[in-house]
Amino acid sequence: MALDFEKYGKQLREELDQLARELDLDRVAEETRPATDDRILNAAHVGYTGESADVSAEILDLRDGRRGQVLVAMQKIDDGTYGTCERCGKEIGTKRLDADPAAVYCIDCASLLEAGIETPTL
Repeated sequence: MALDFEKYGKQLREELDQLARELDLDRVAEETRPATDDRILNAAHVGYTGESADVSAEILDLRDGRRGQVLVAMQKIDDGTYGTCERCGKEIGTKRLDADPAAVYCIDCASLLEAGIETPTL
């Protein structure tokens, strides 16, 4: 079955634009967060402040990682390798690509990898 590269490319570009906006907002929020005055902090606040910063950093990392996945998928469209499983070389089903246009593994290989049964071969 022929893939609609234009459709998936459009979805990937839209997601990339959205991620760029979110990453910019995250970085602006981080940079403009007021410095904490140590005299005001008590023991209860210290743990929360550190945890909040950890969560913010993790969200930023997840968004940045997803941005990388989207860029790889867009490059695959340009290279003509989009829609081919990186592990087994079979075609990635359209249902999977509809759900995640940046998918690099077919559903069978993704299931094996998520279950920890197999390791990726890149």
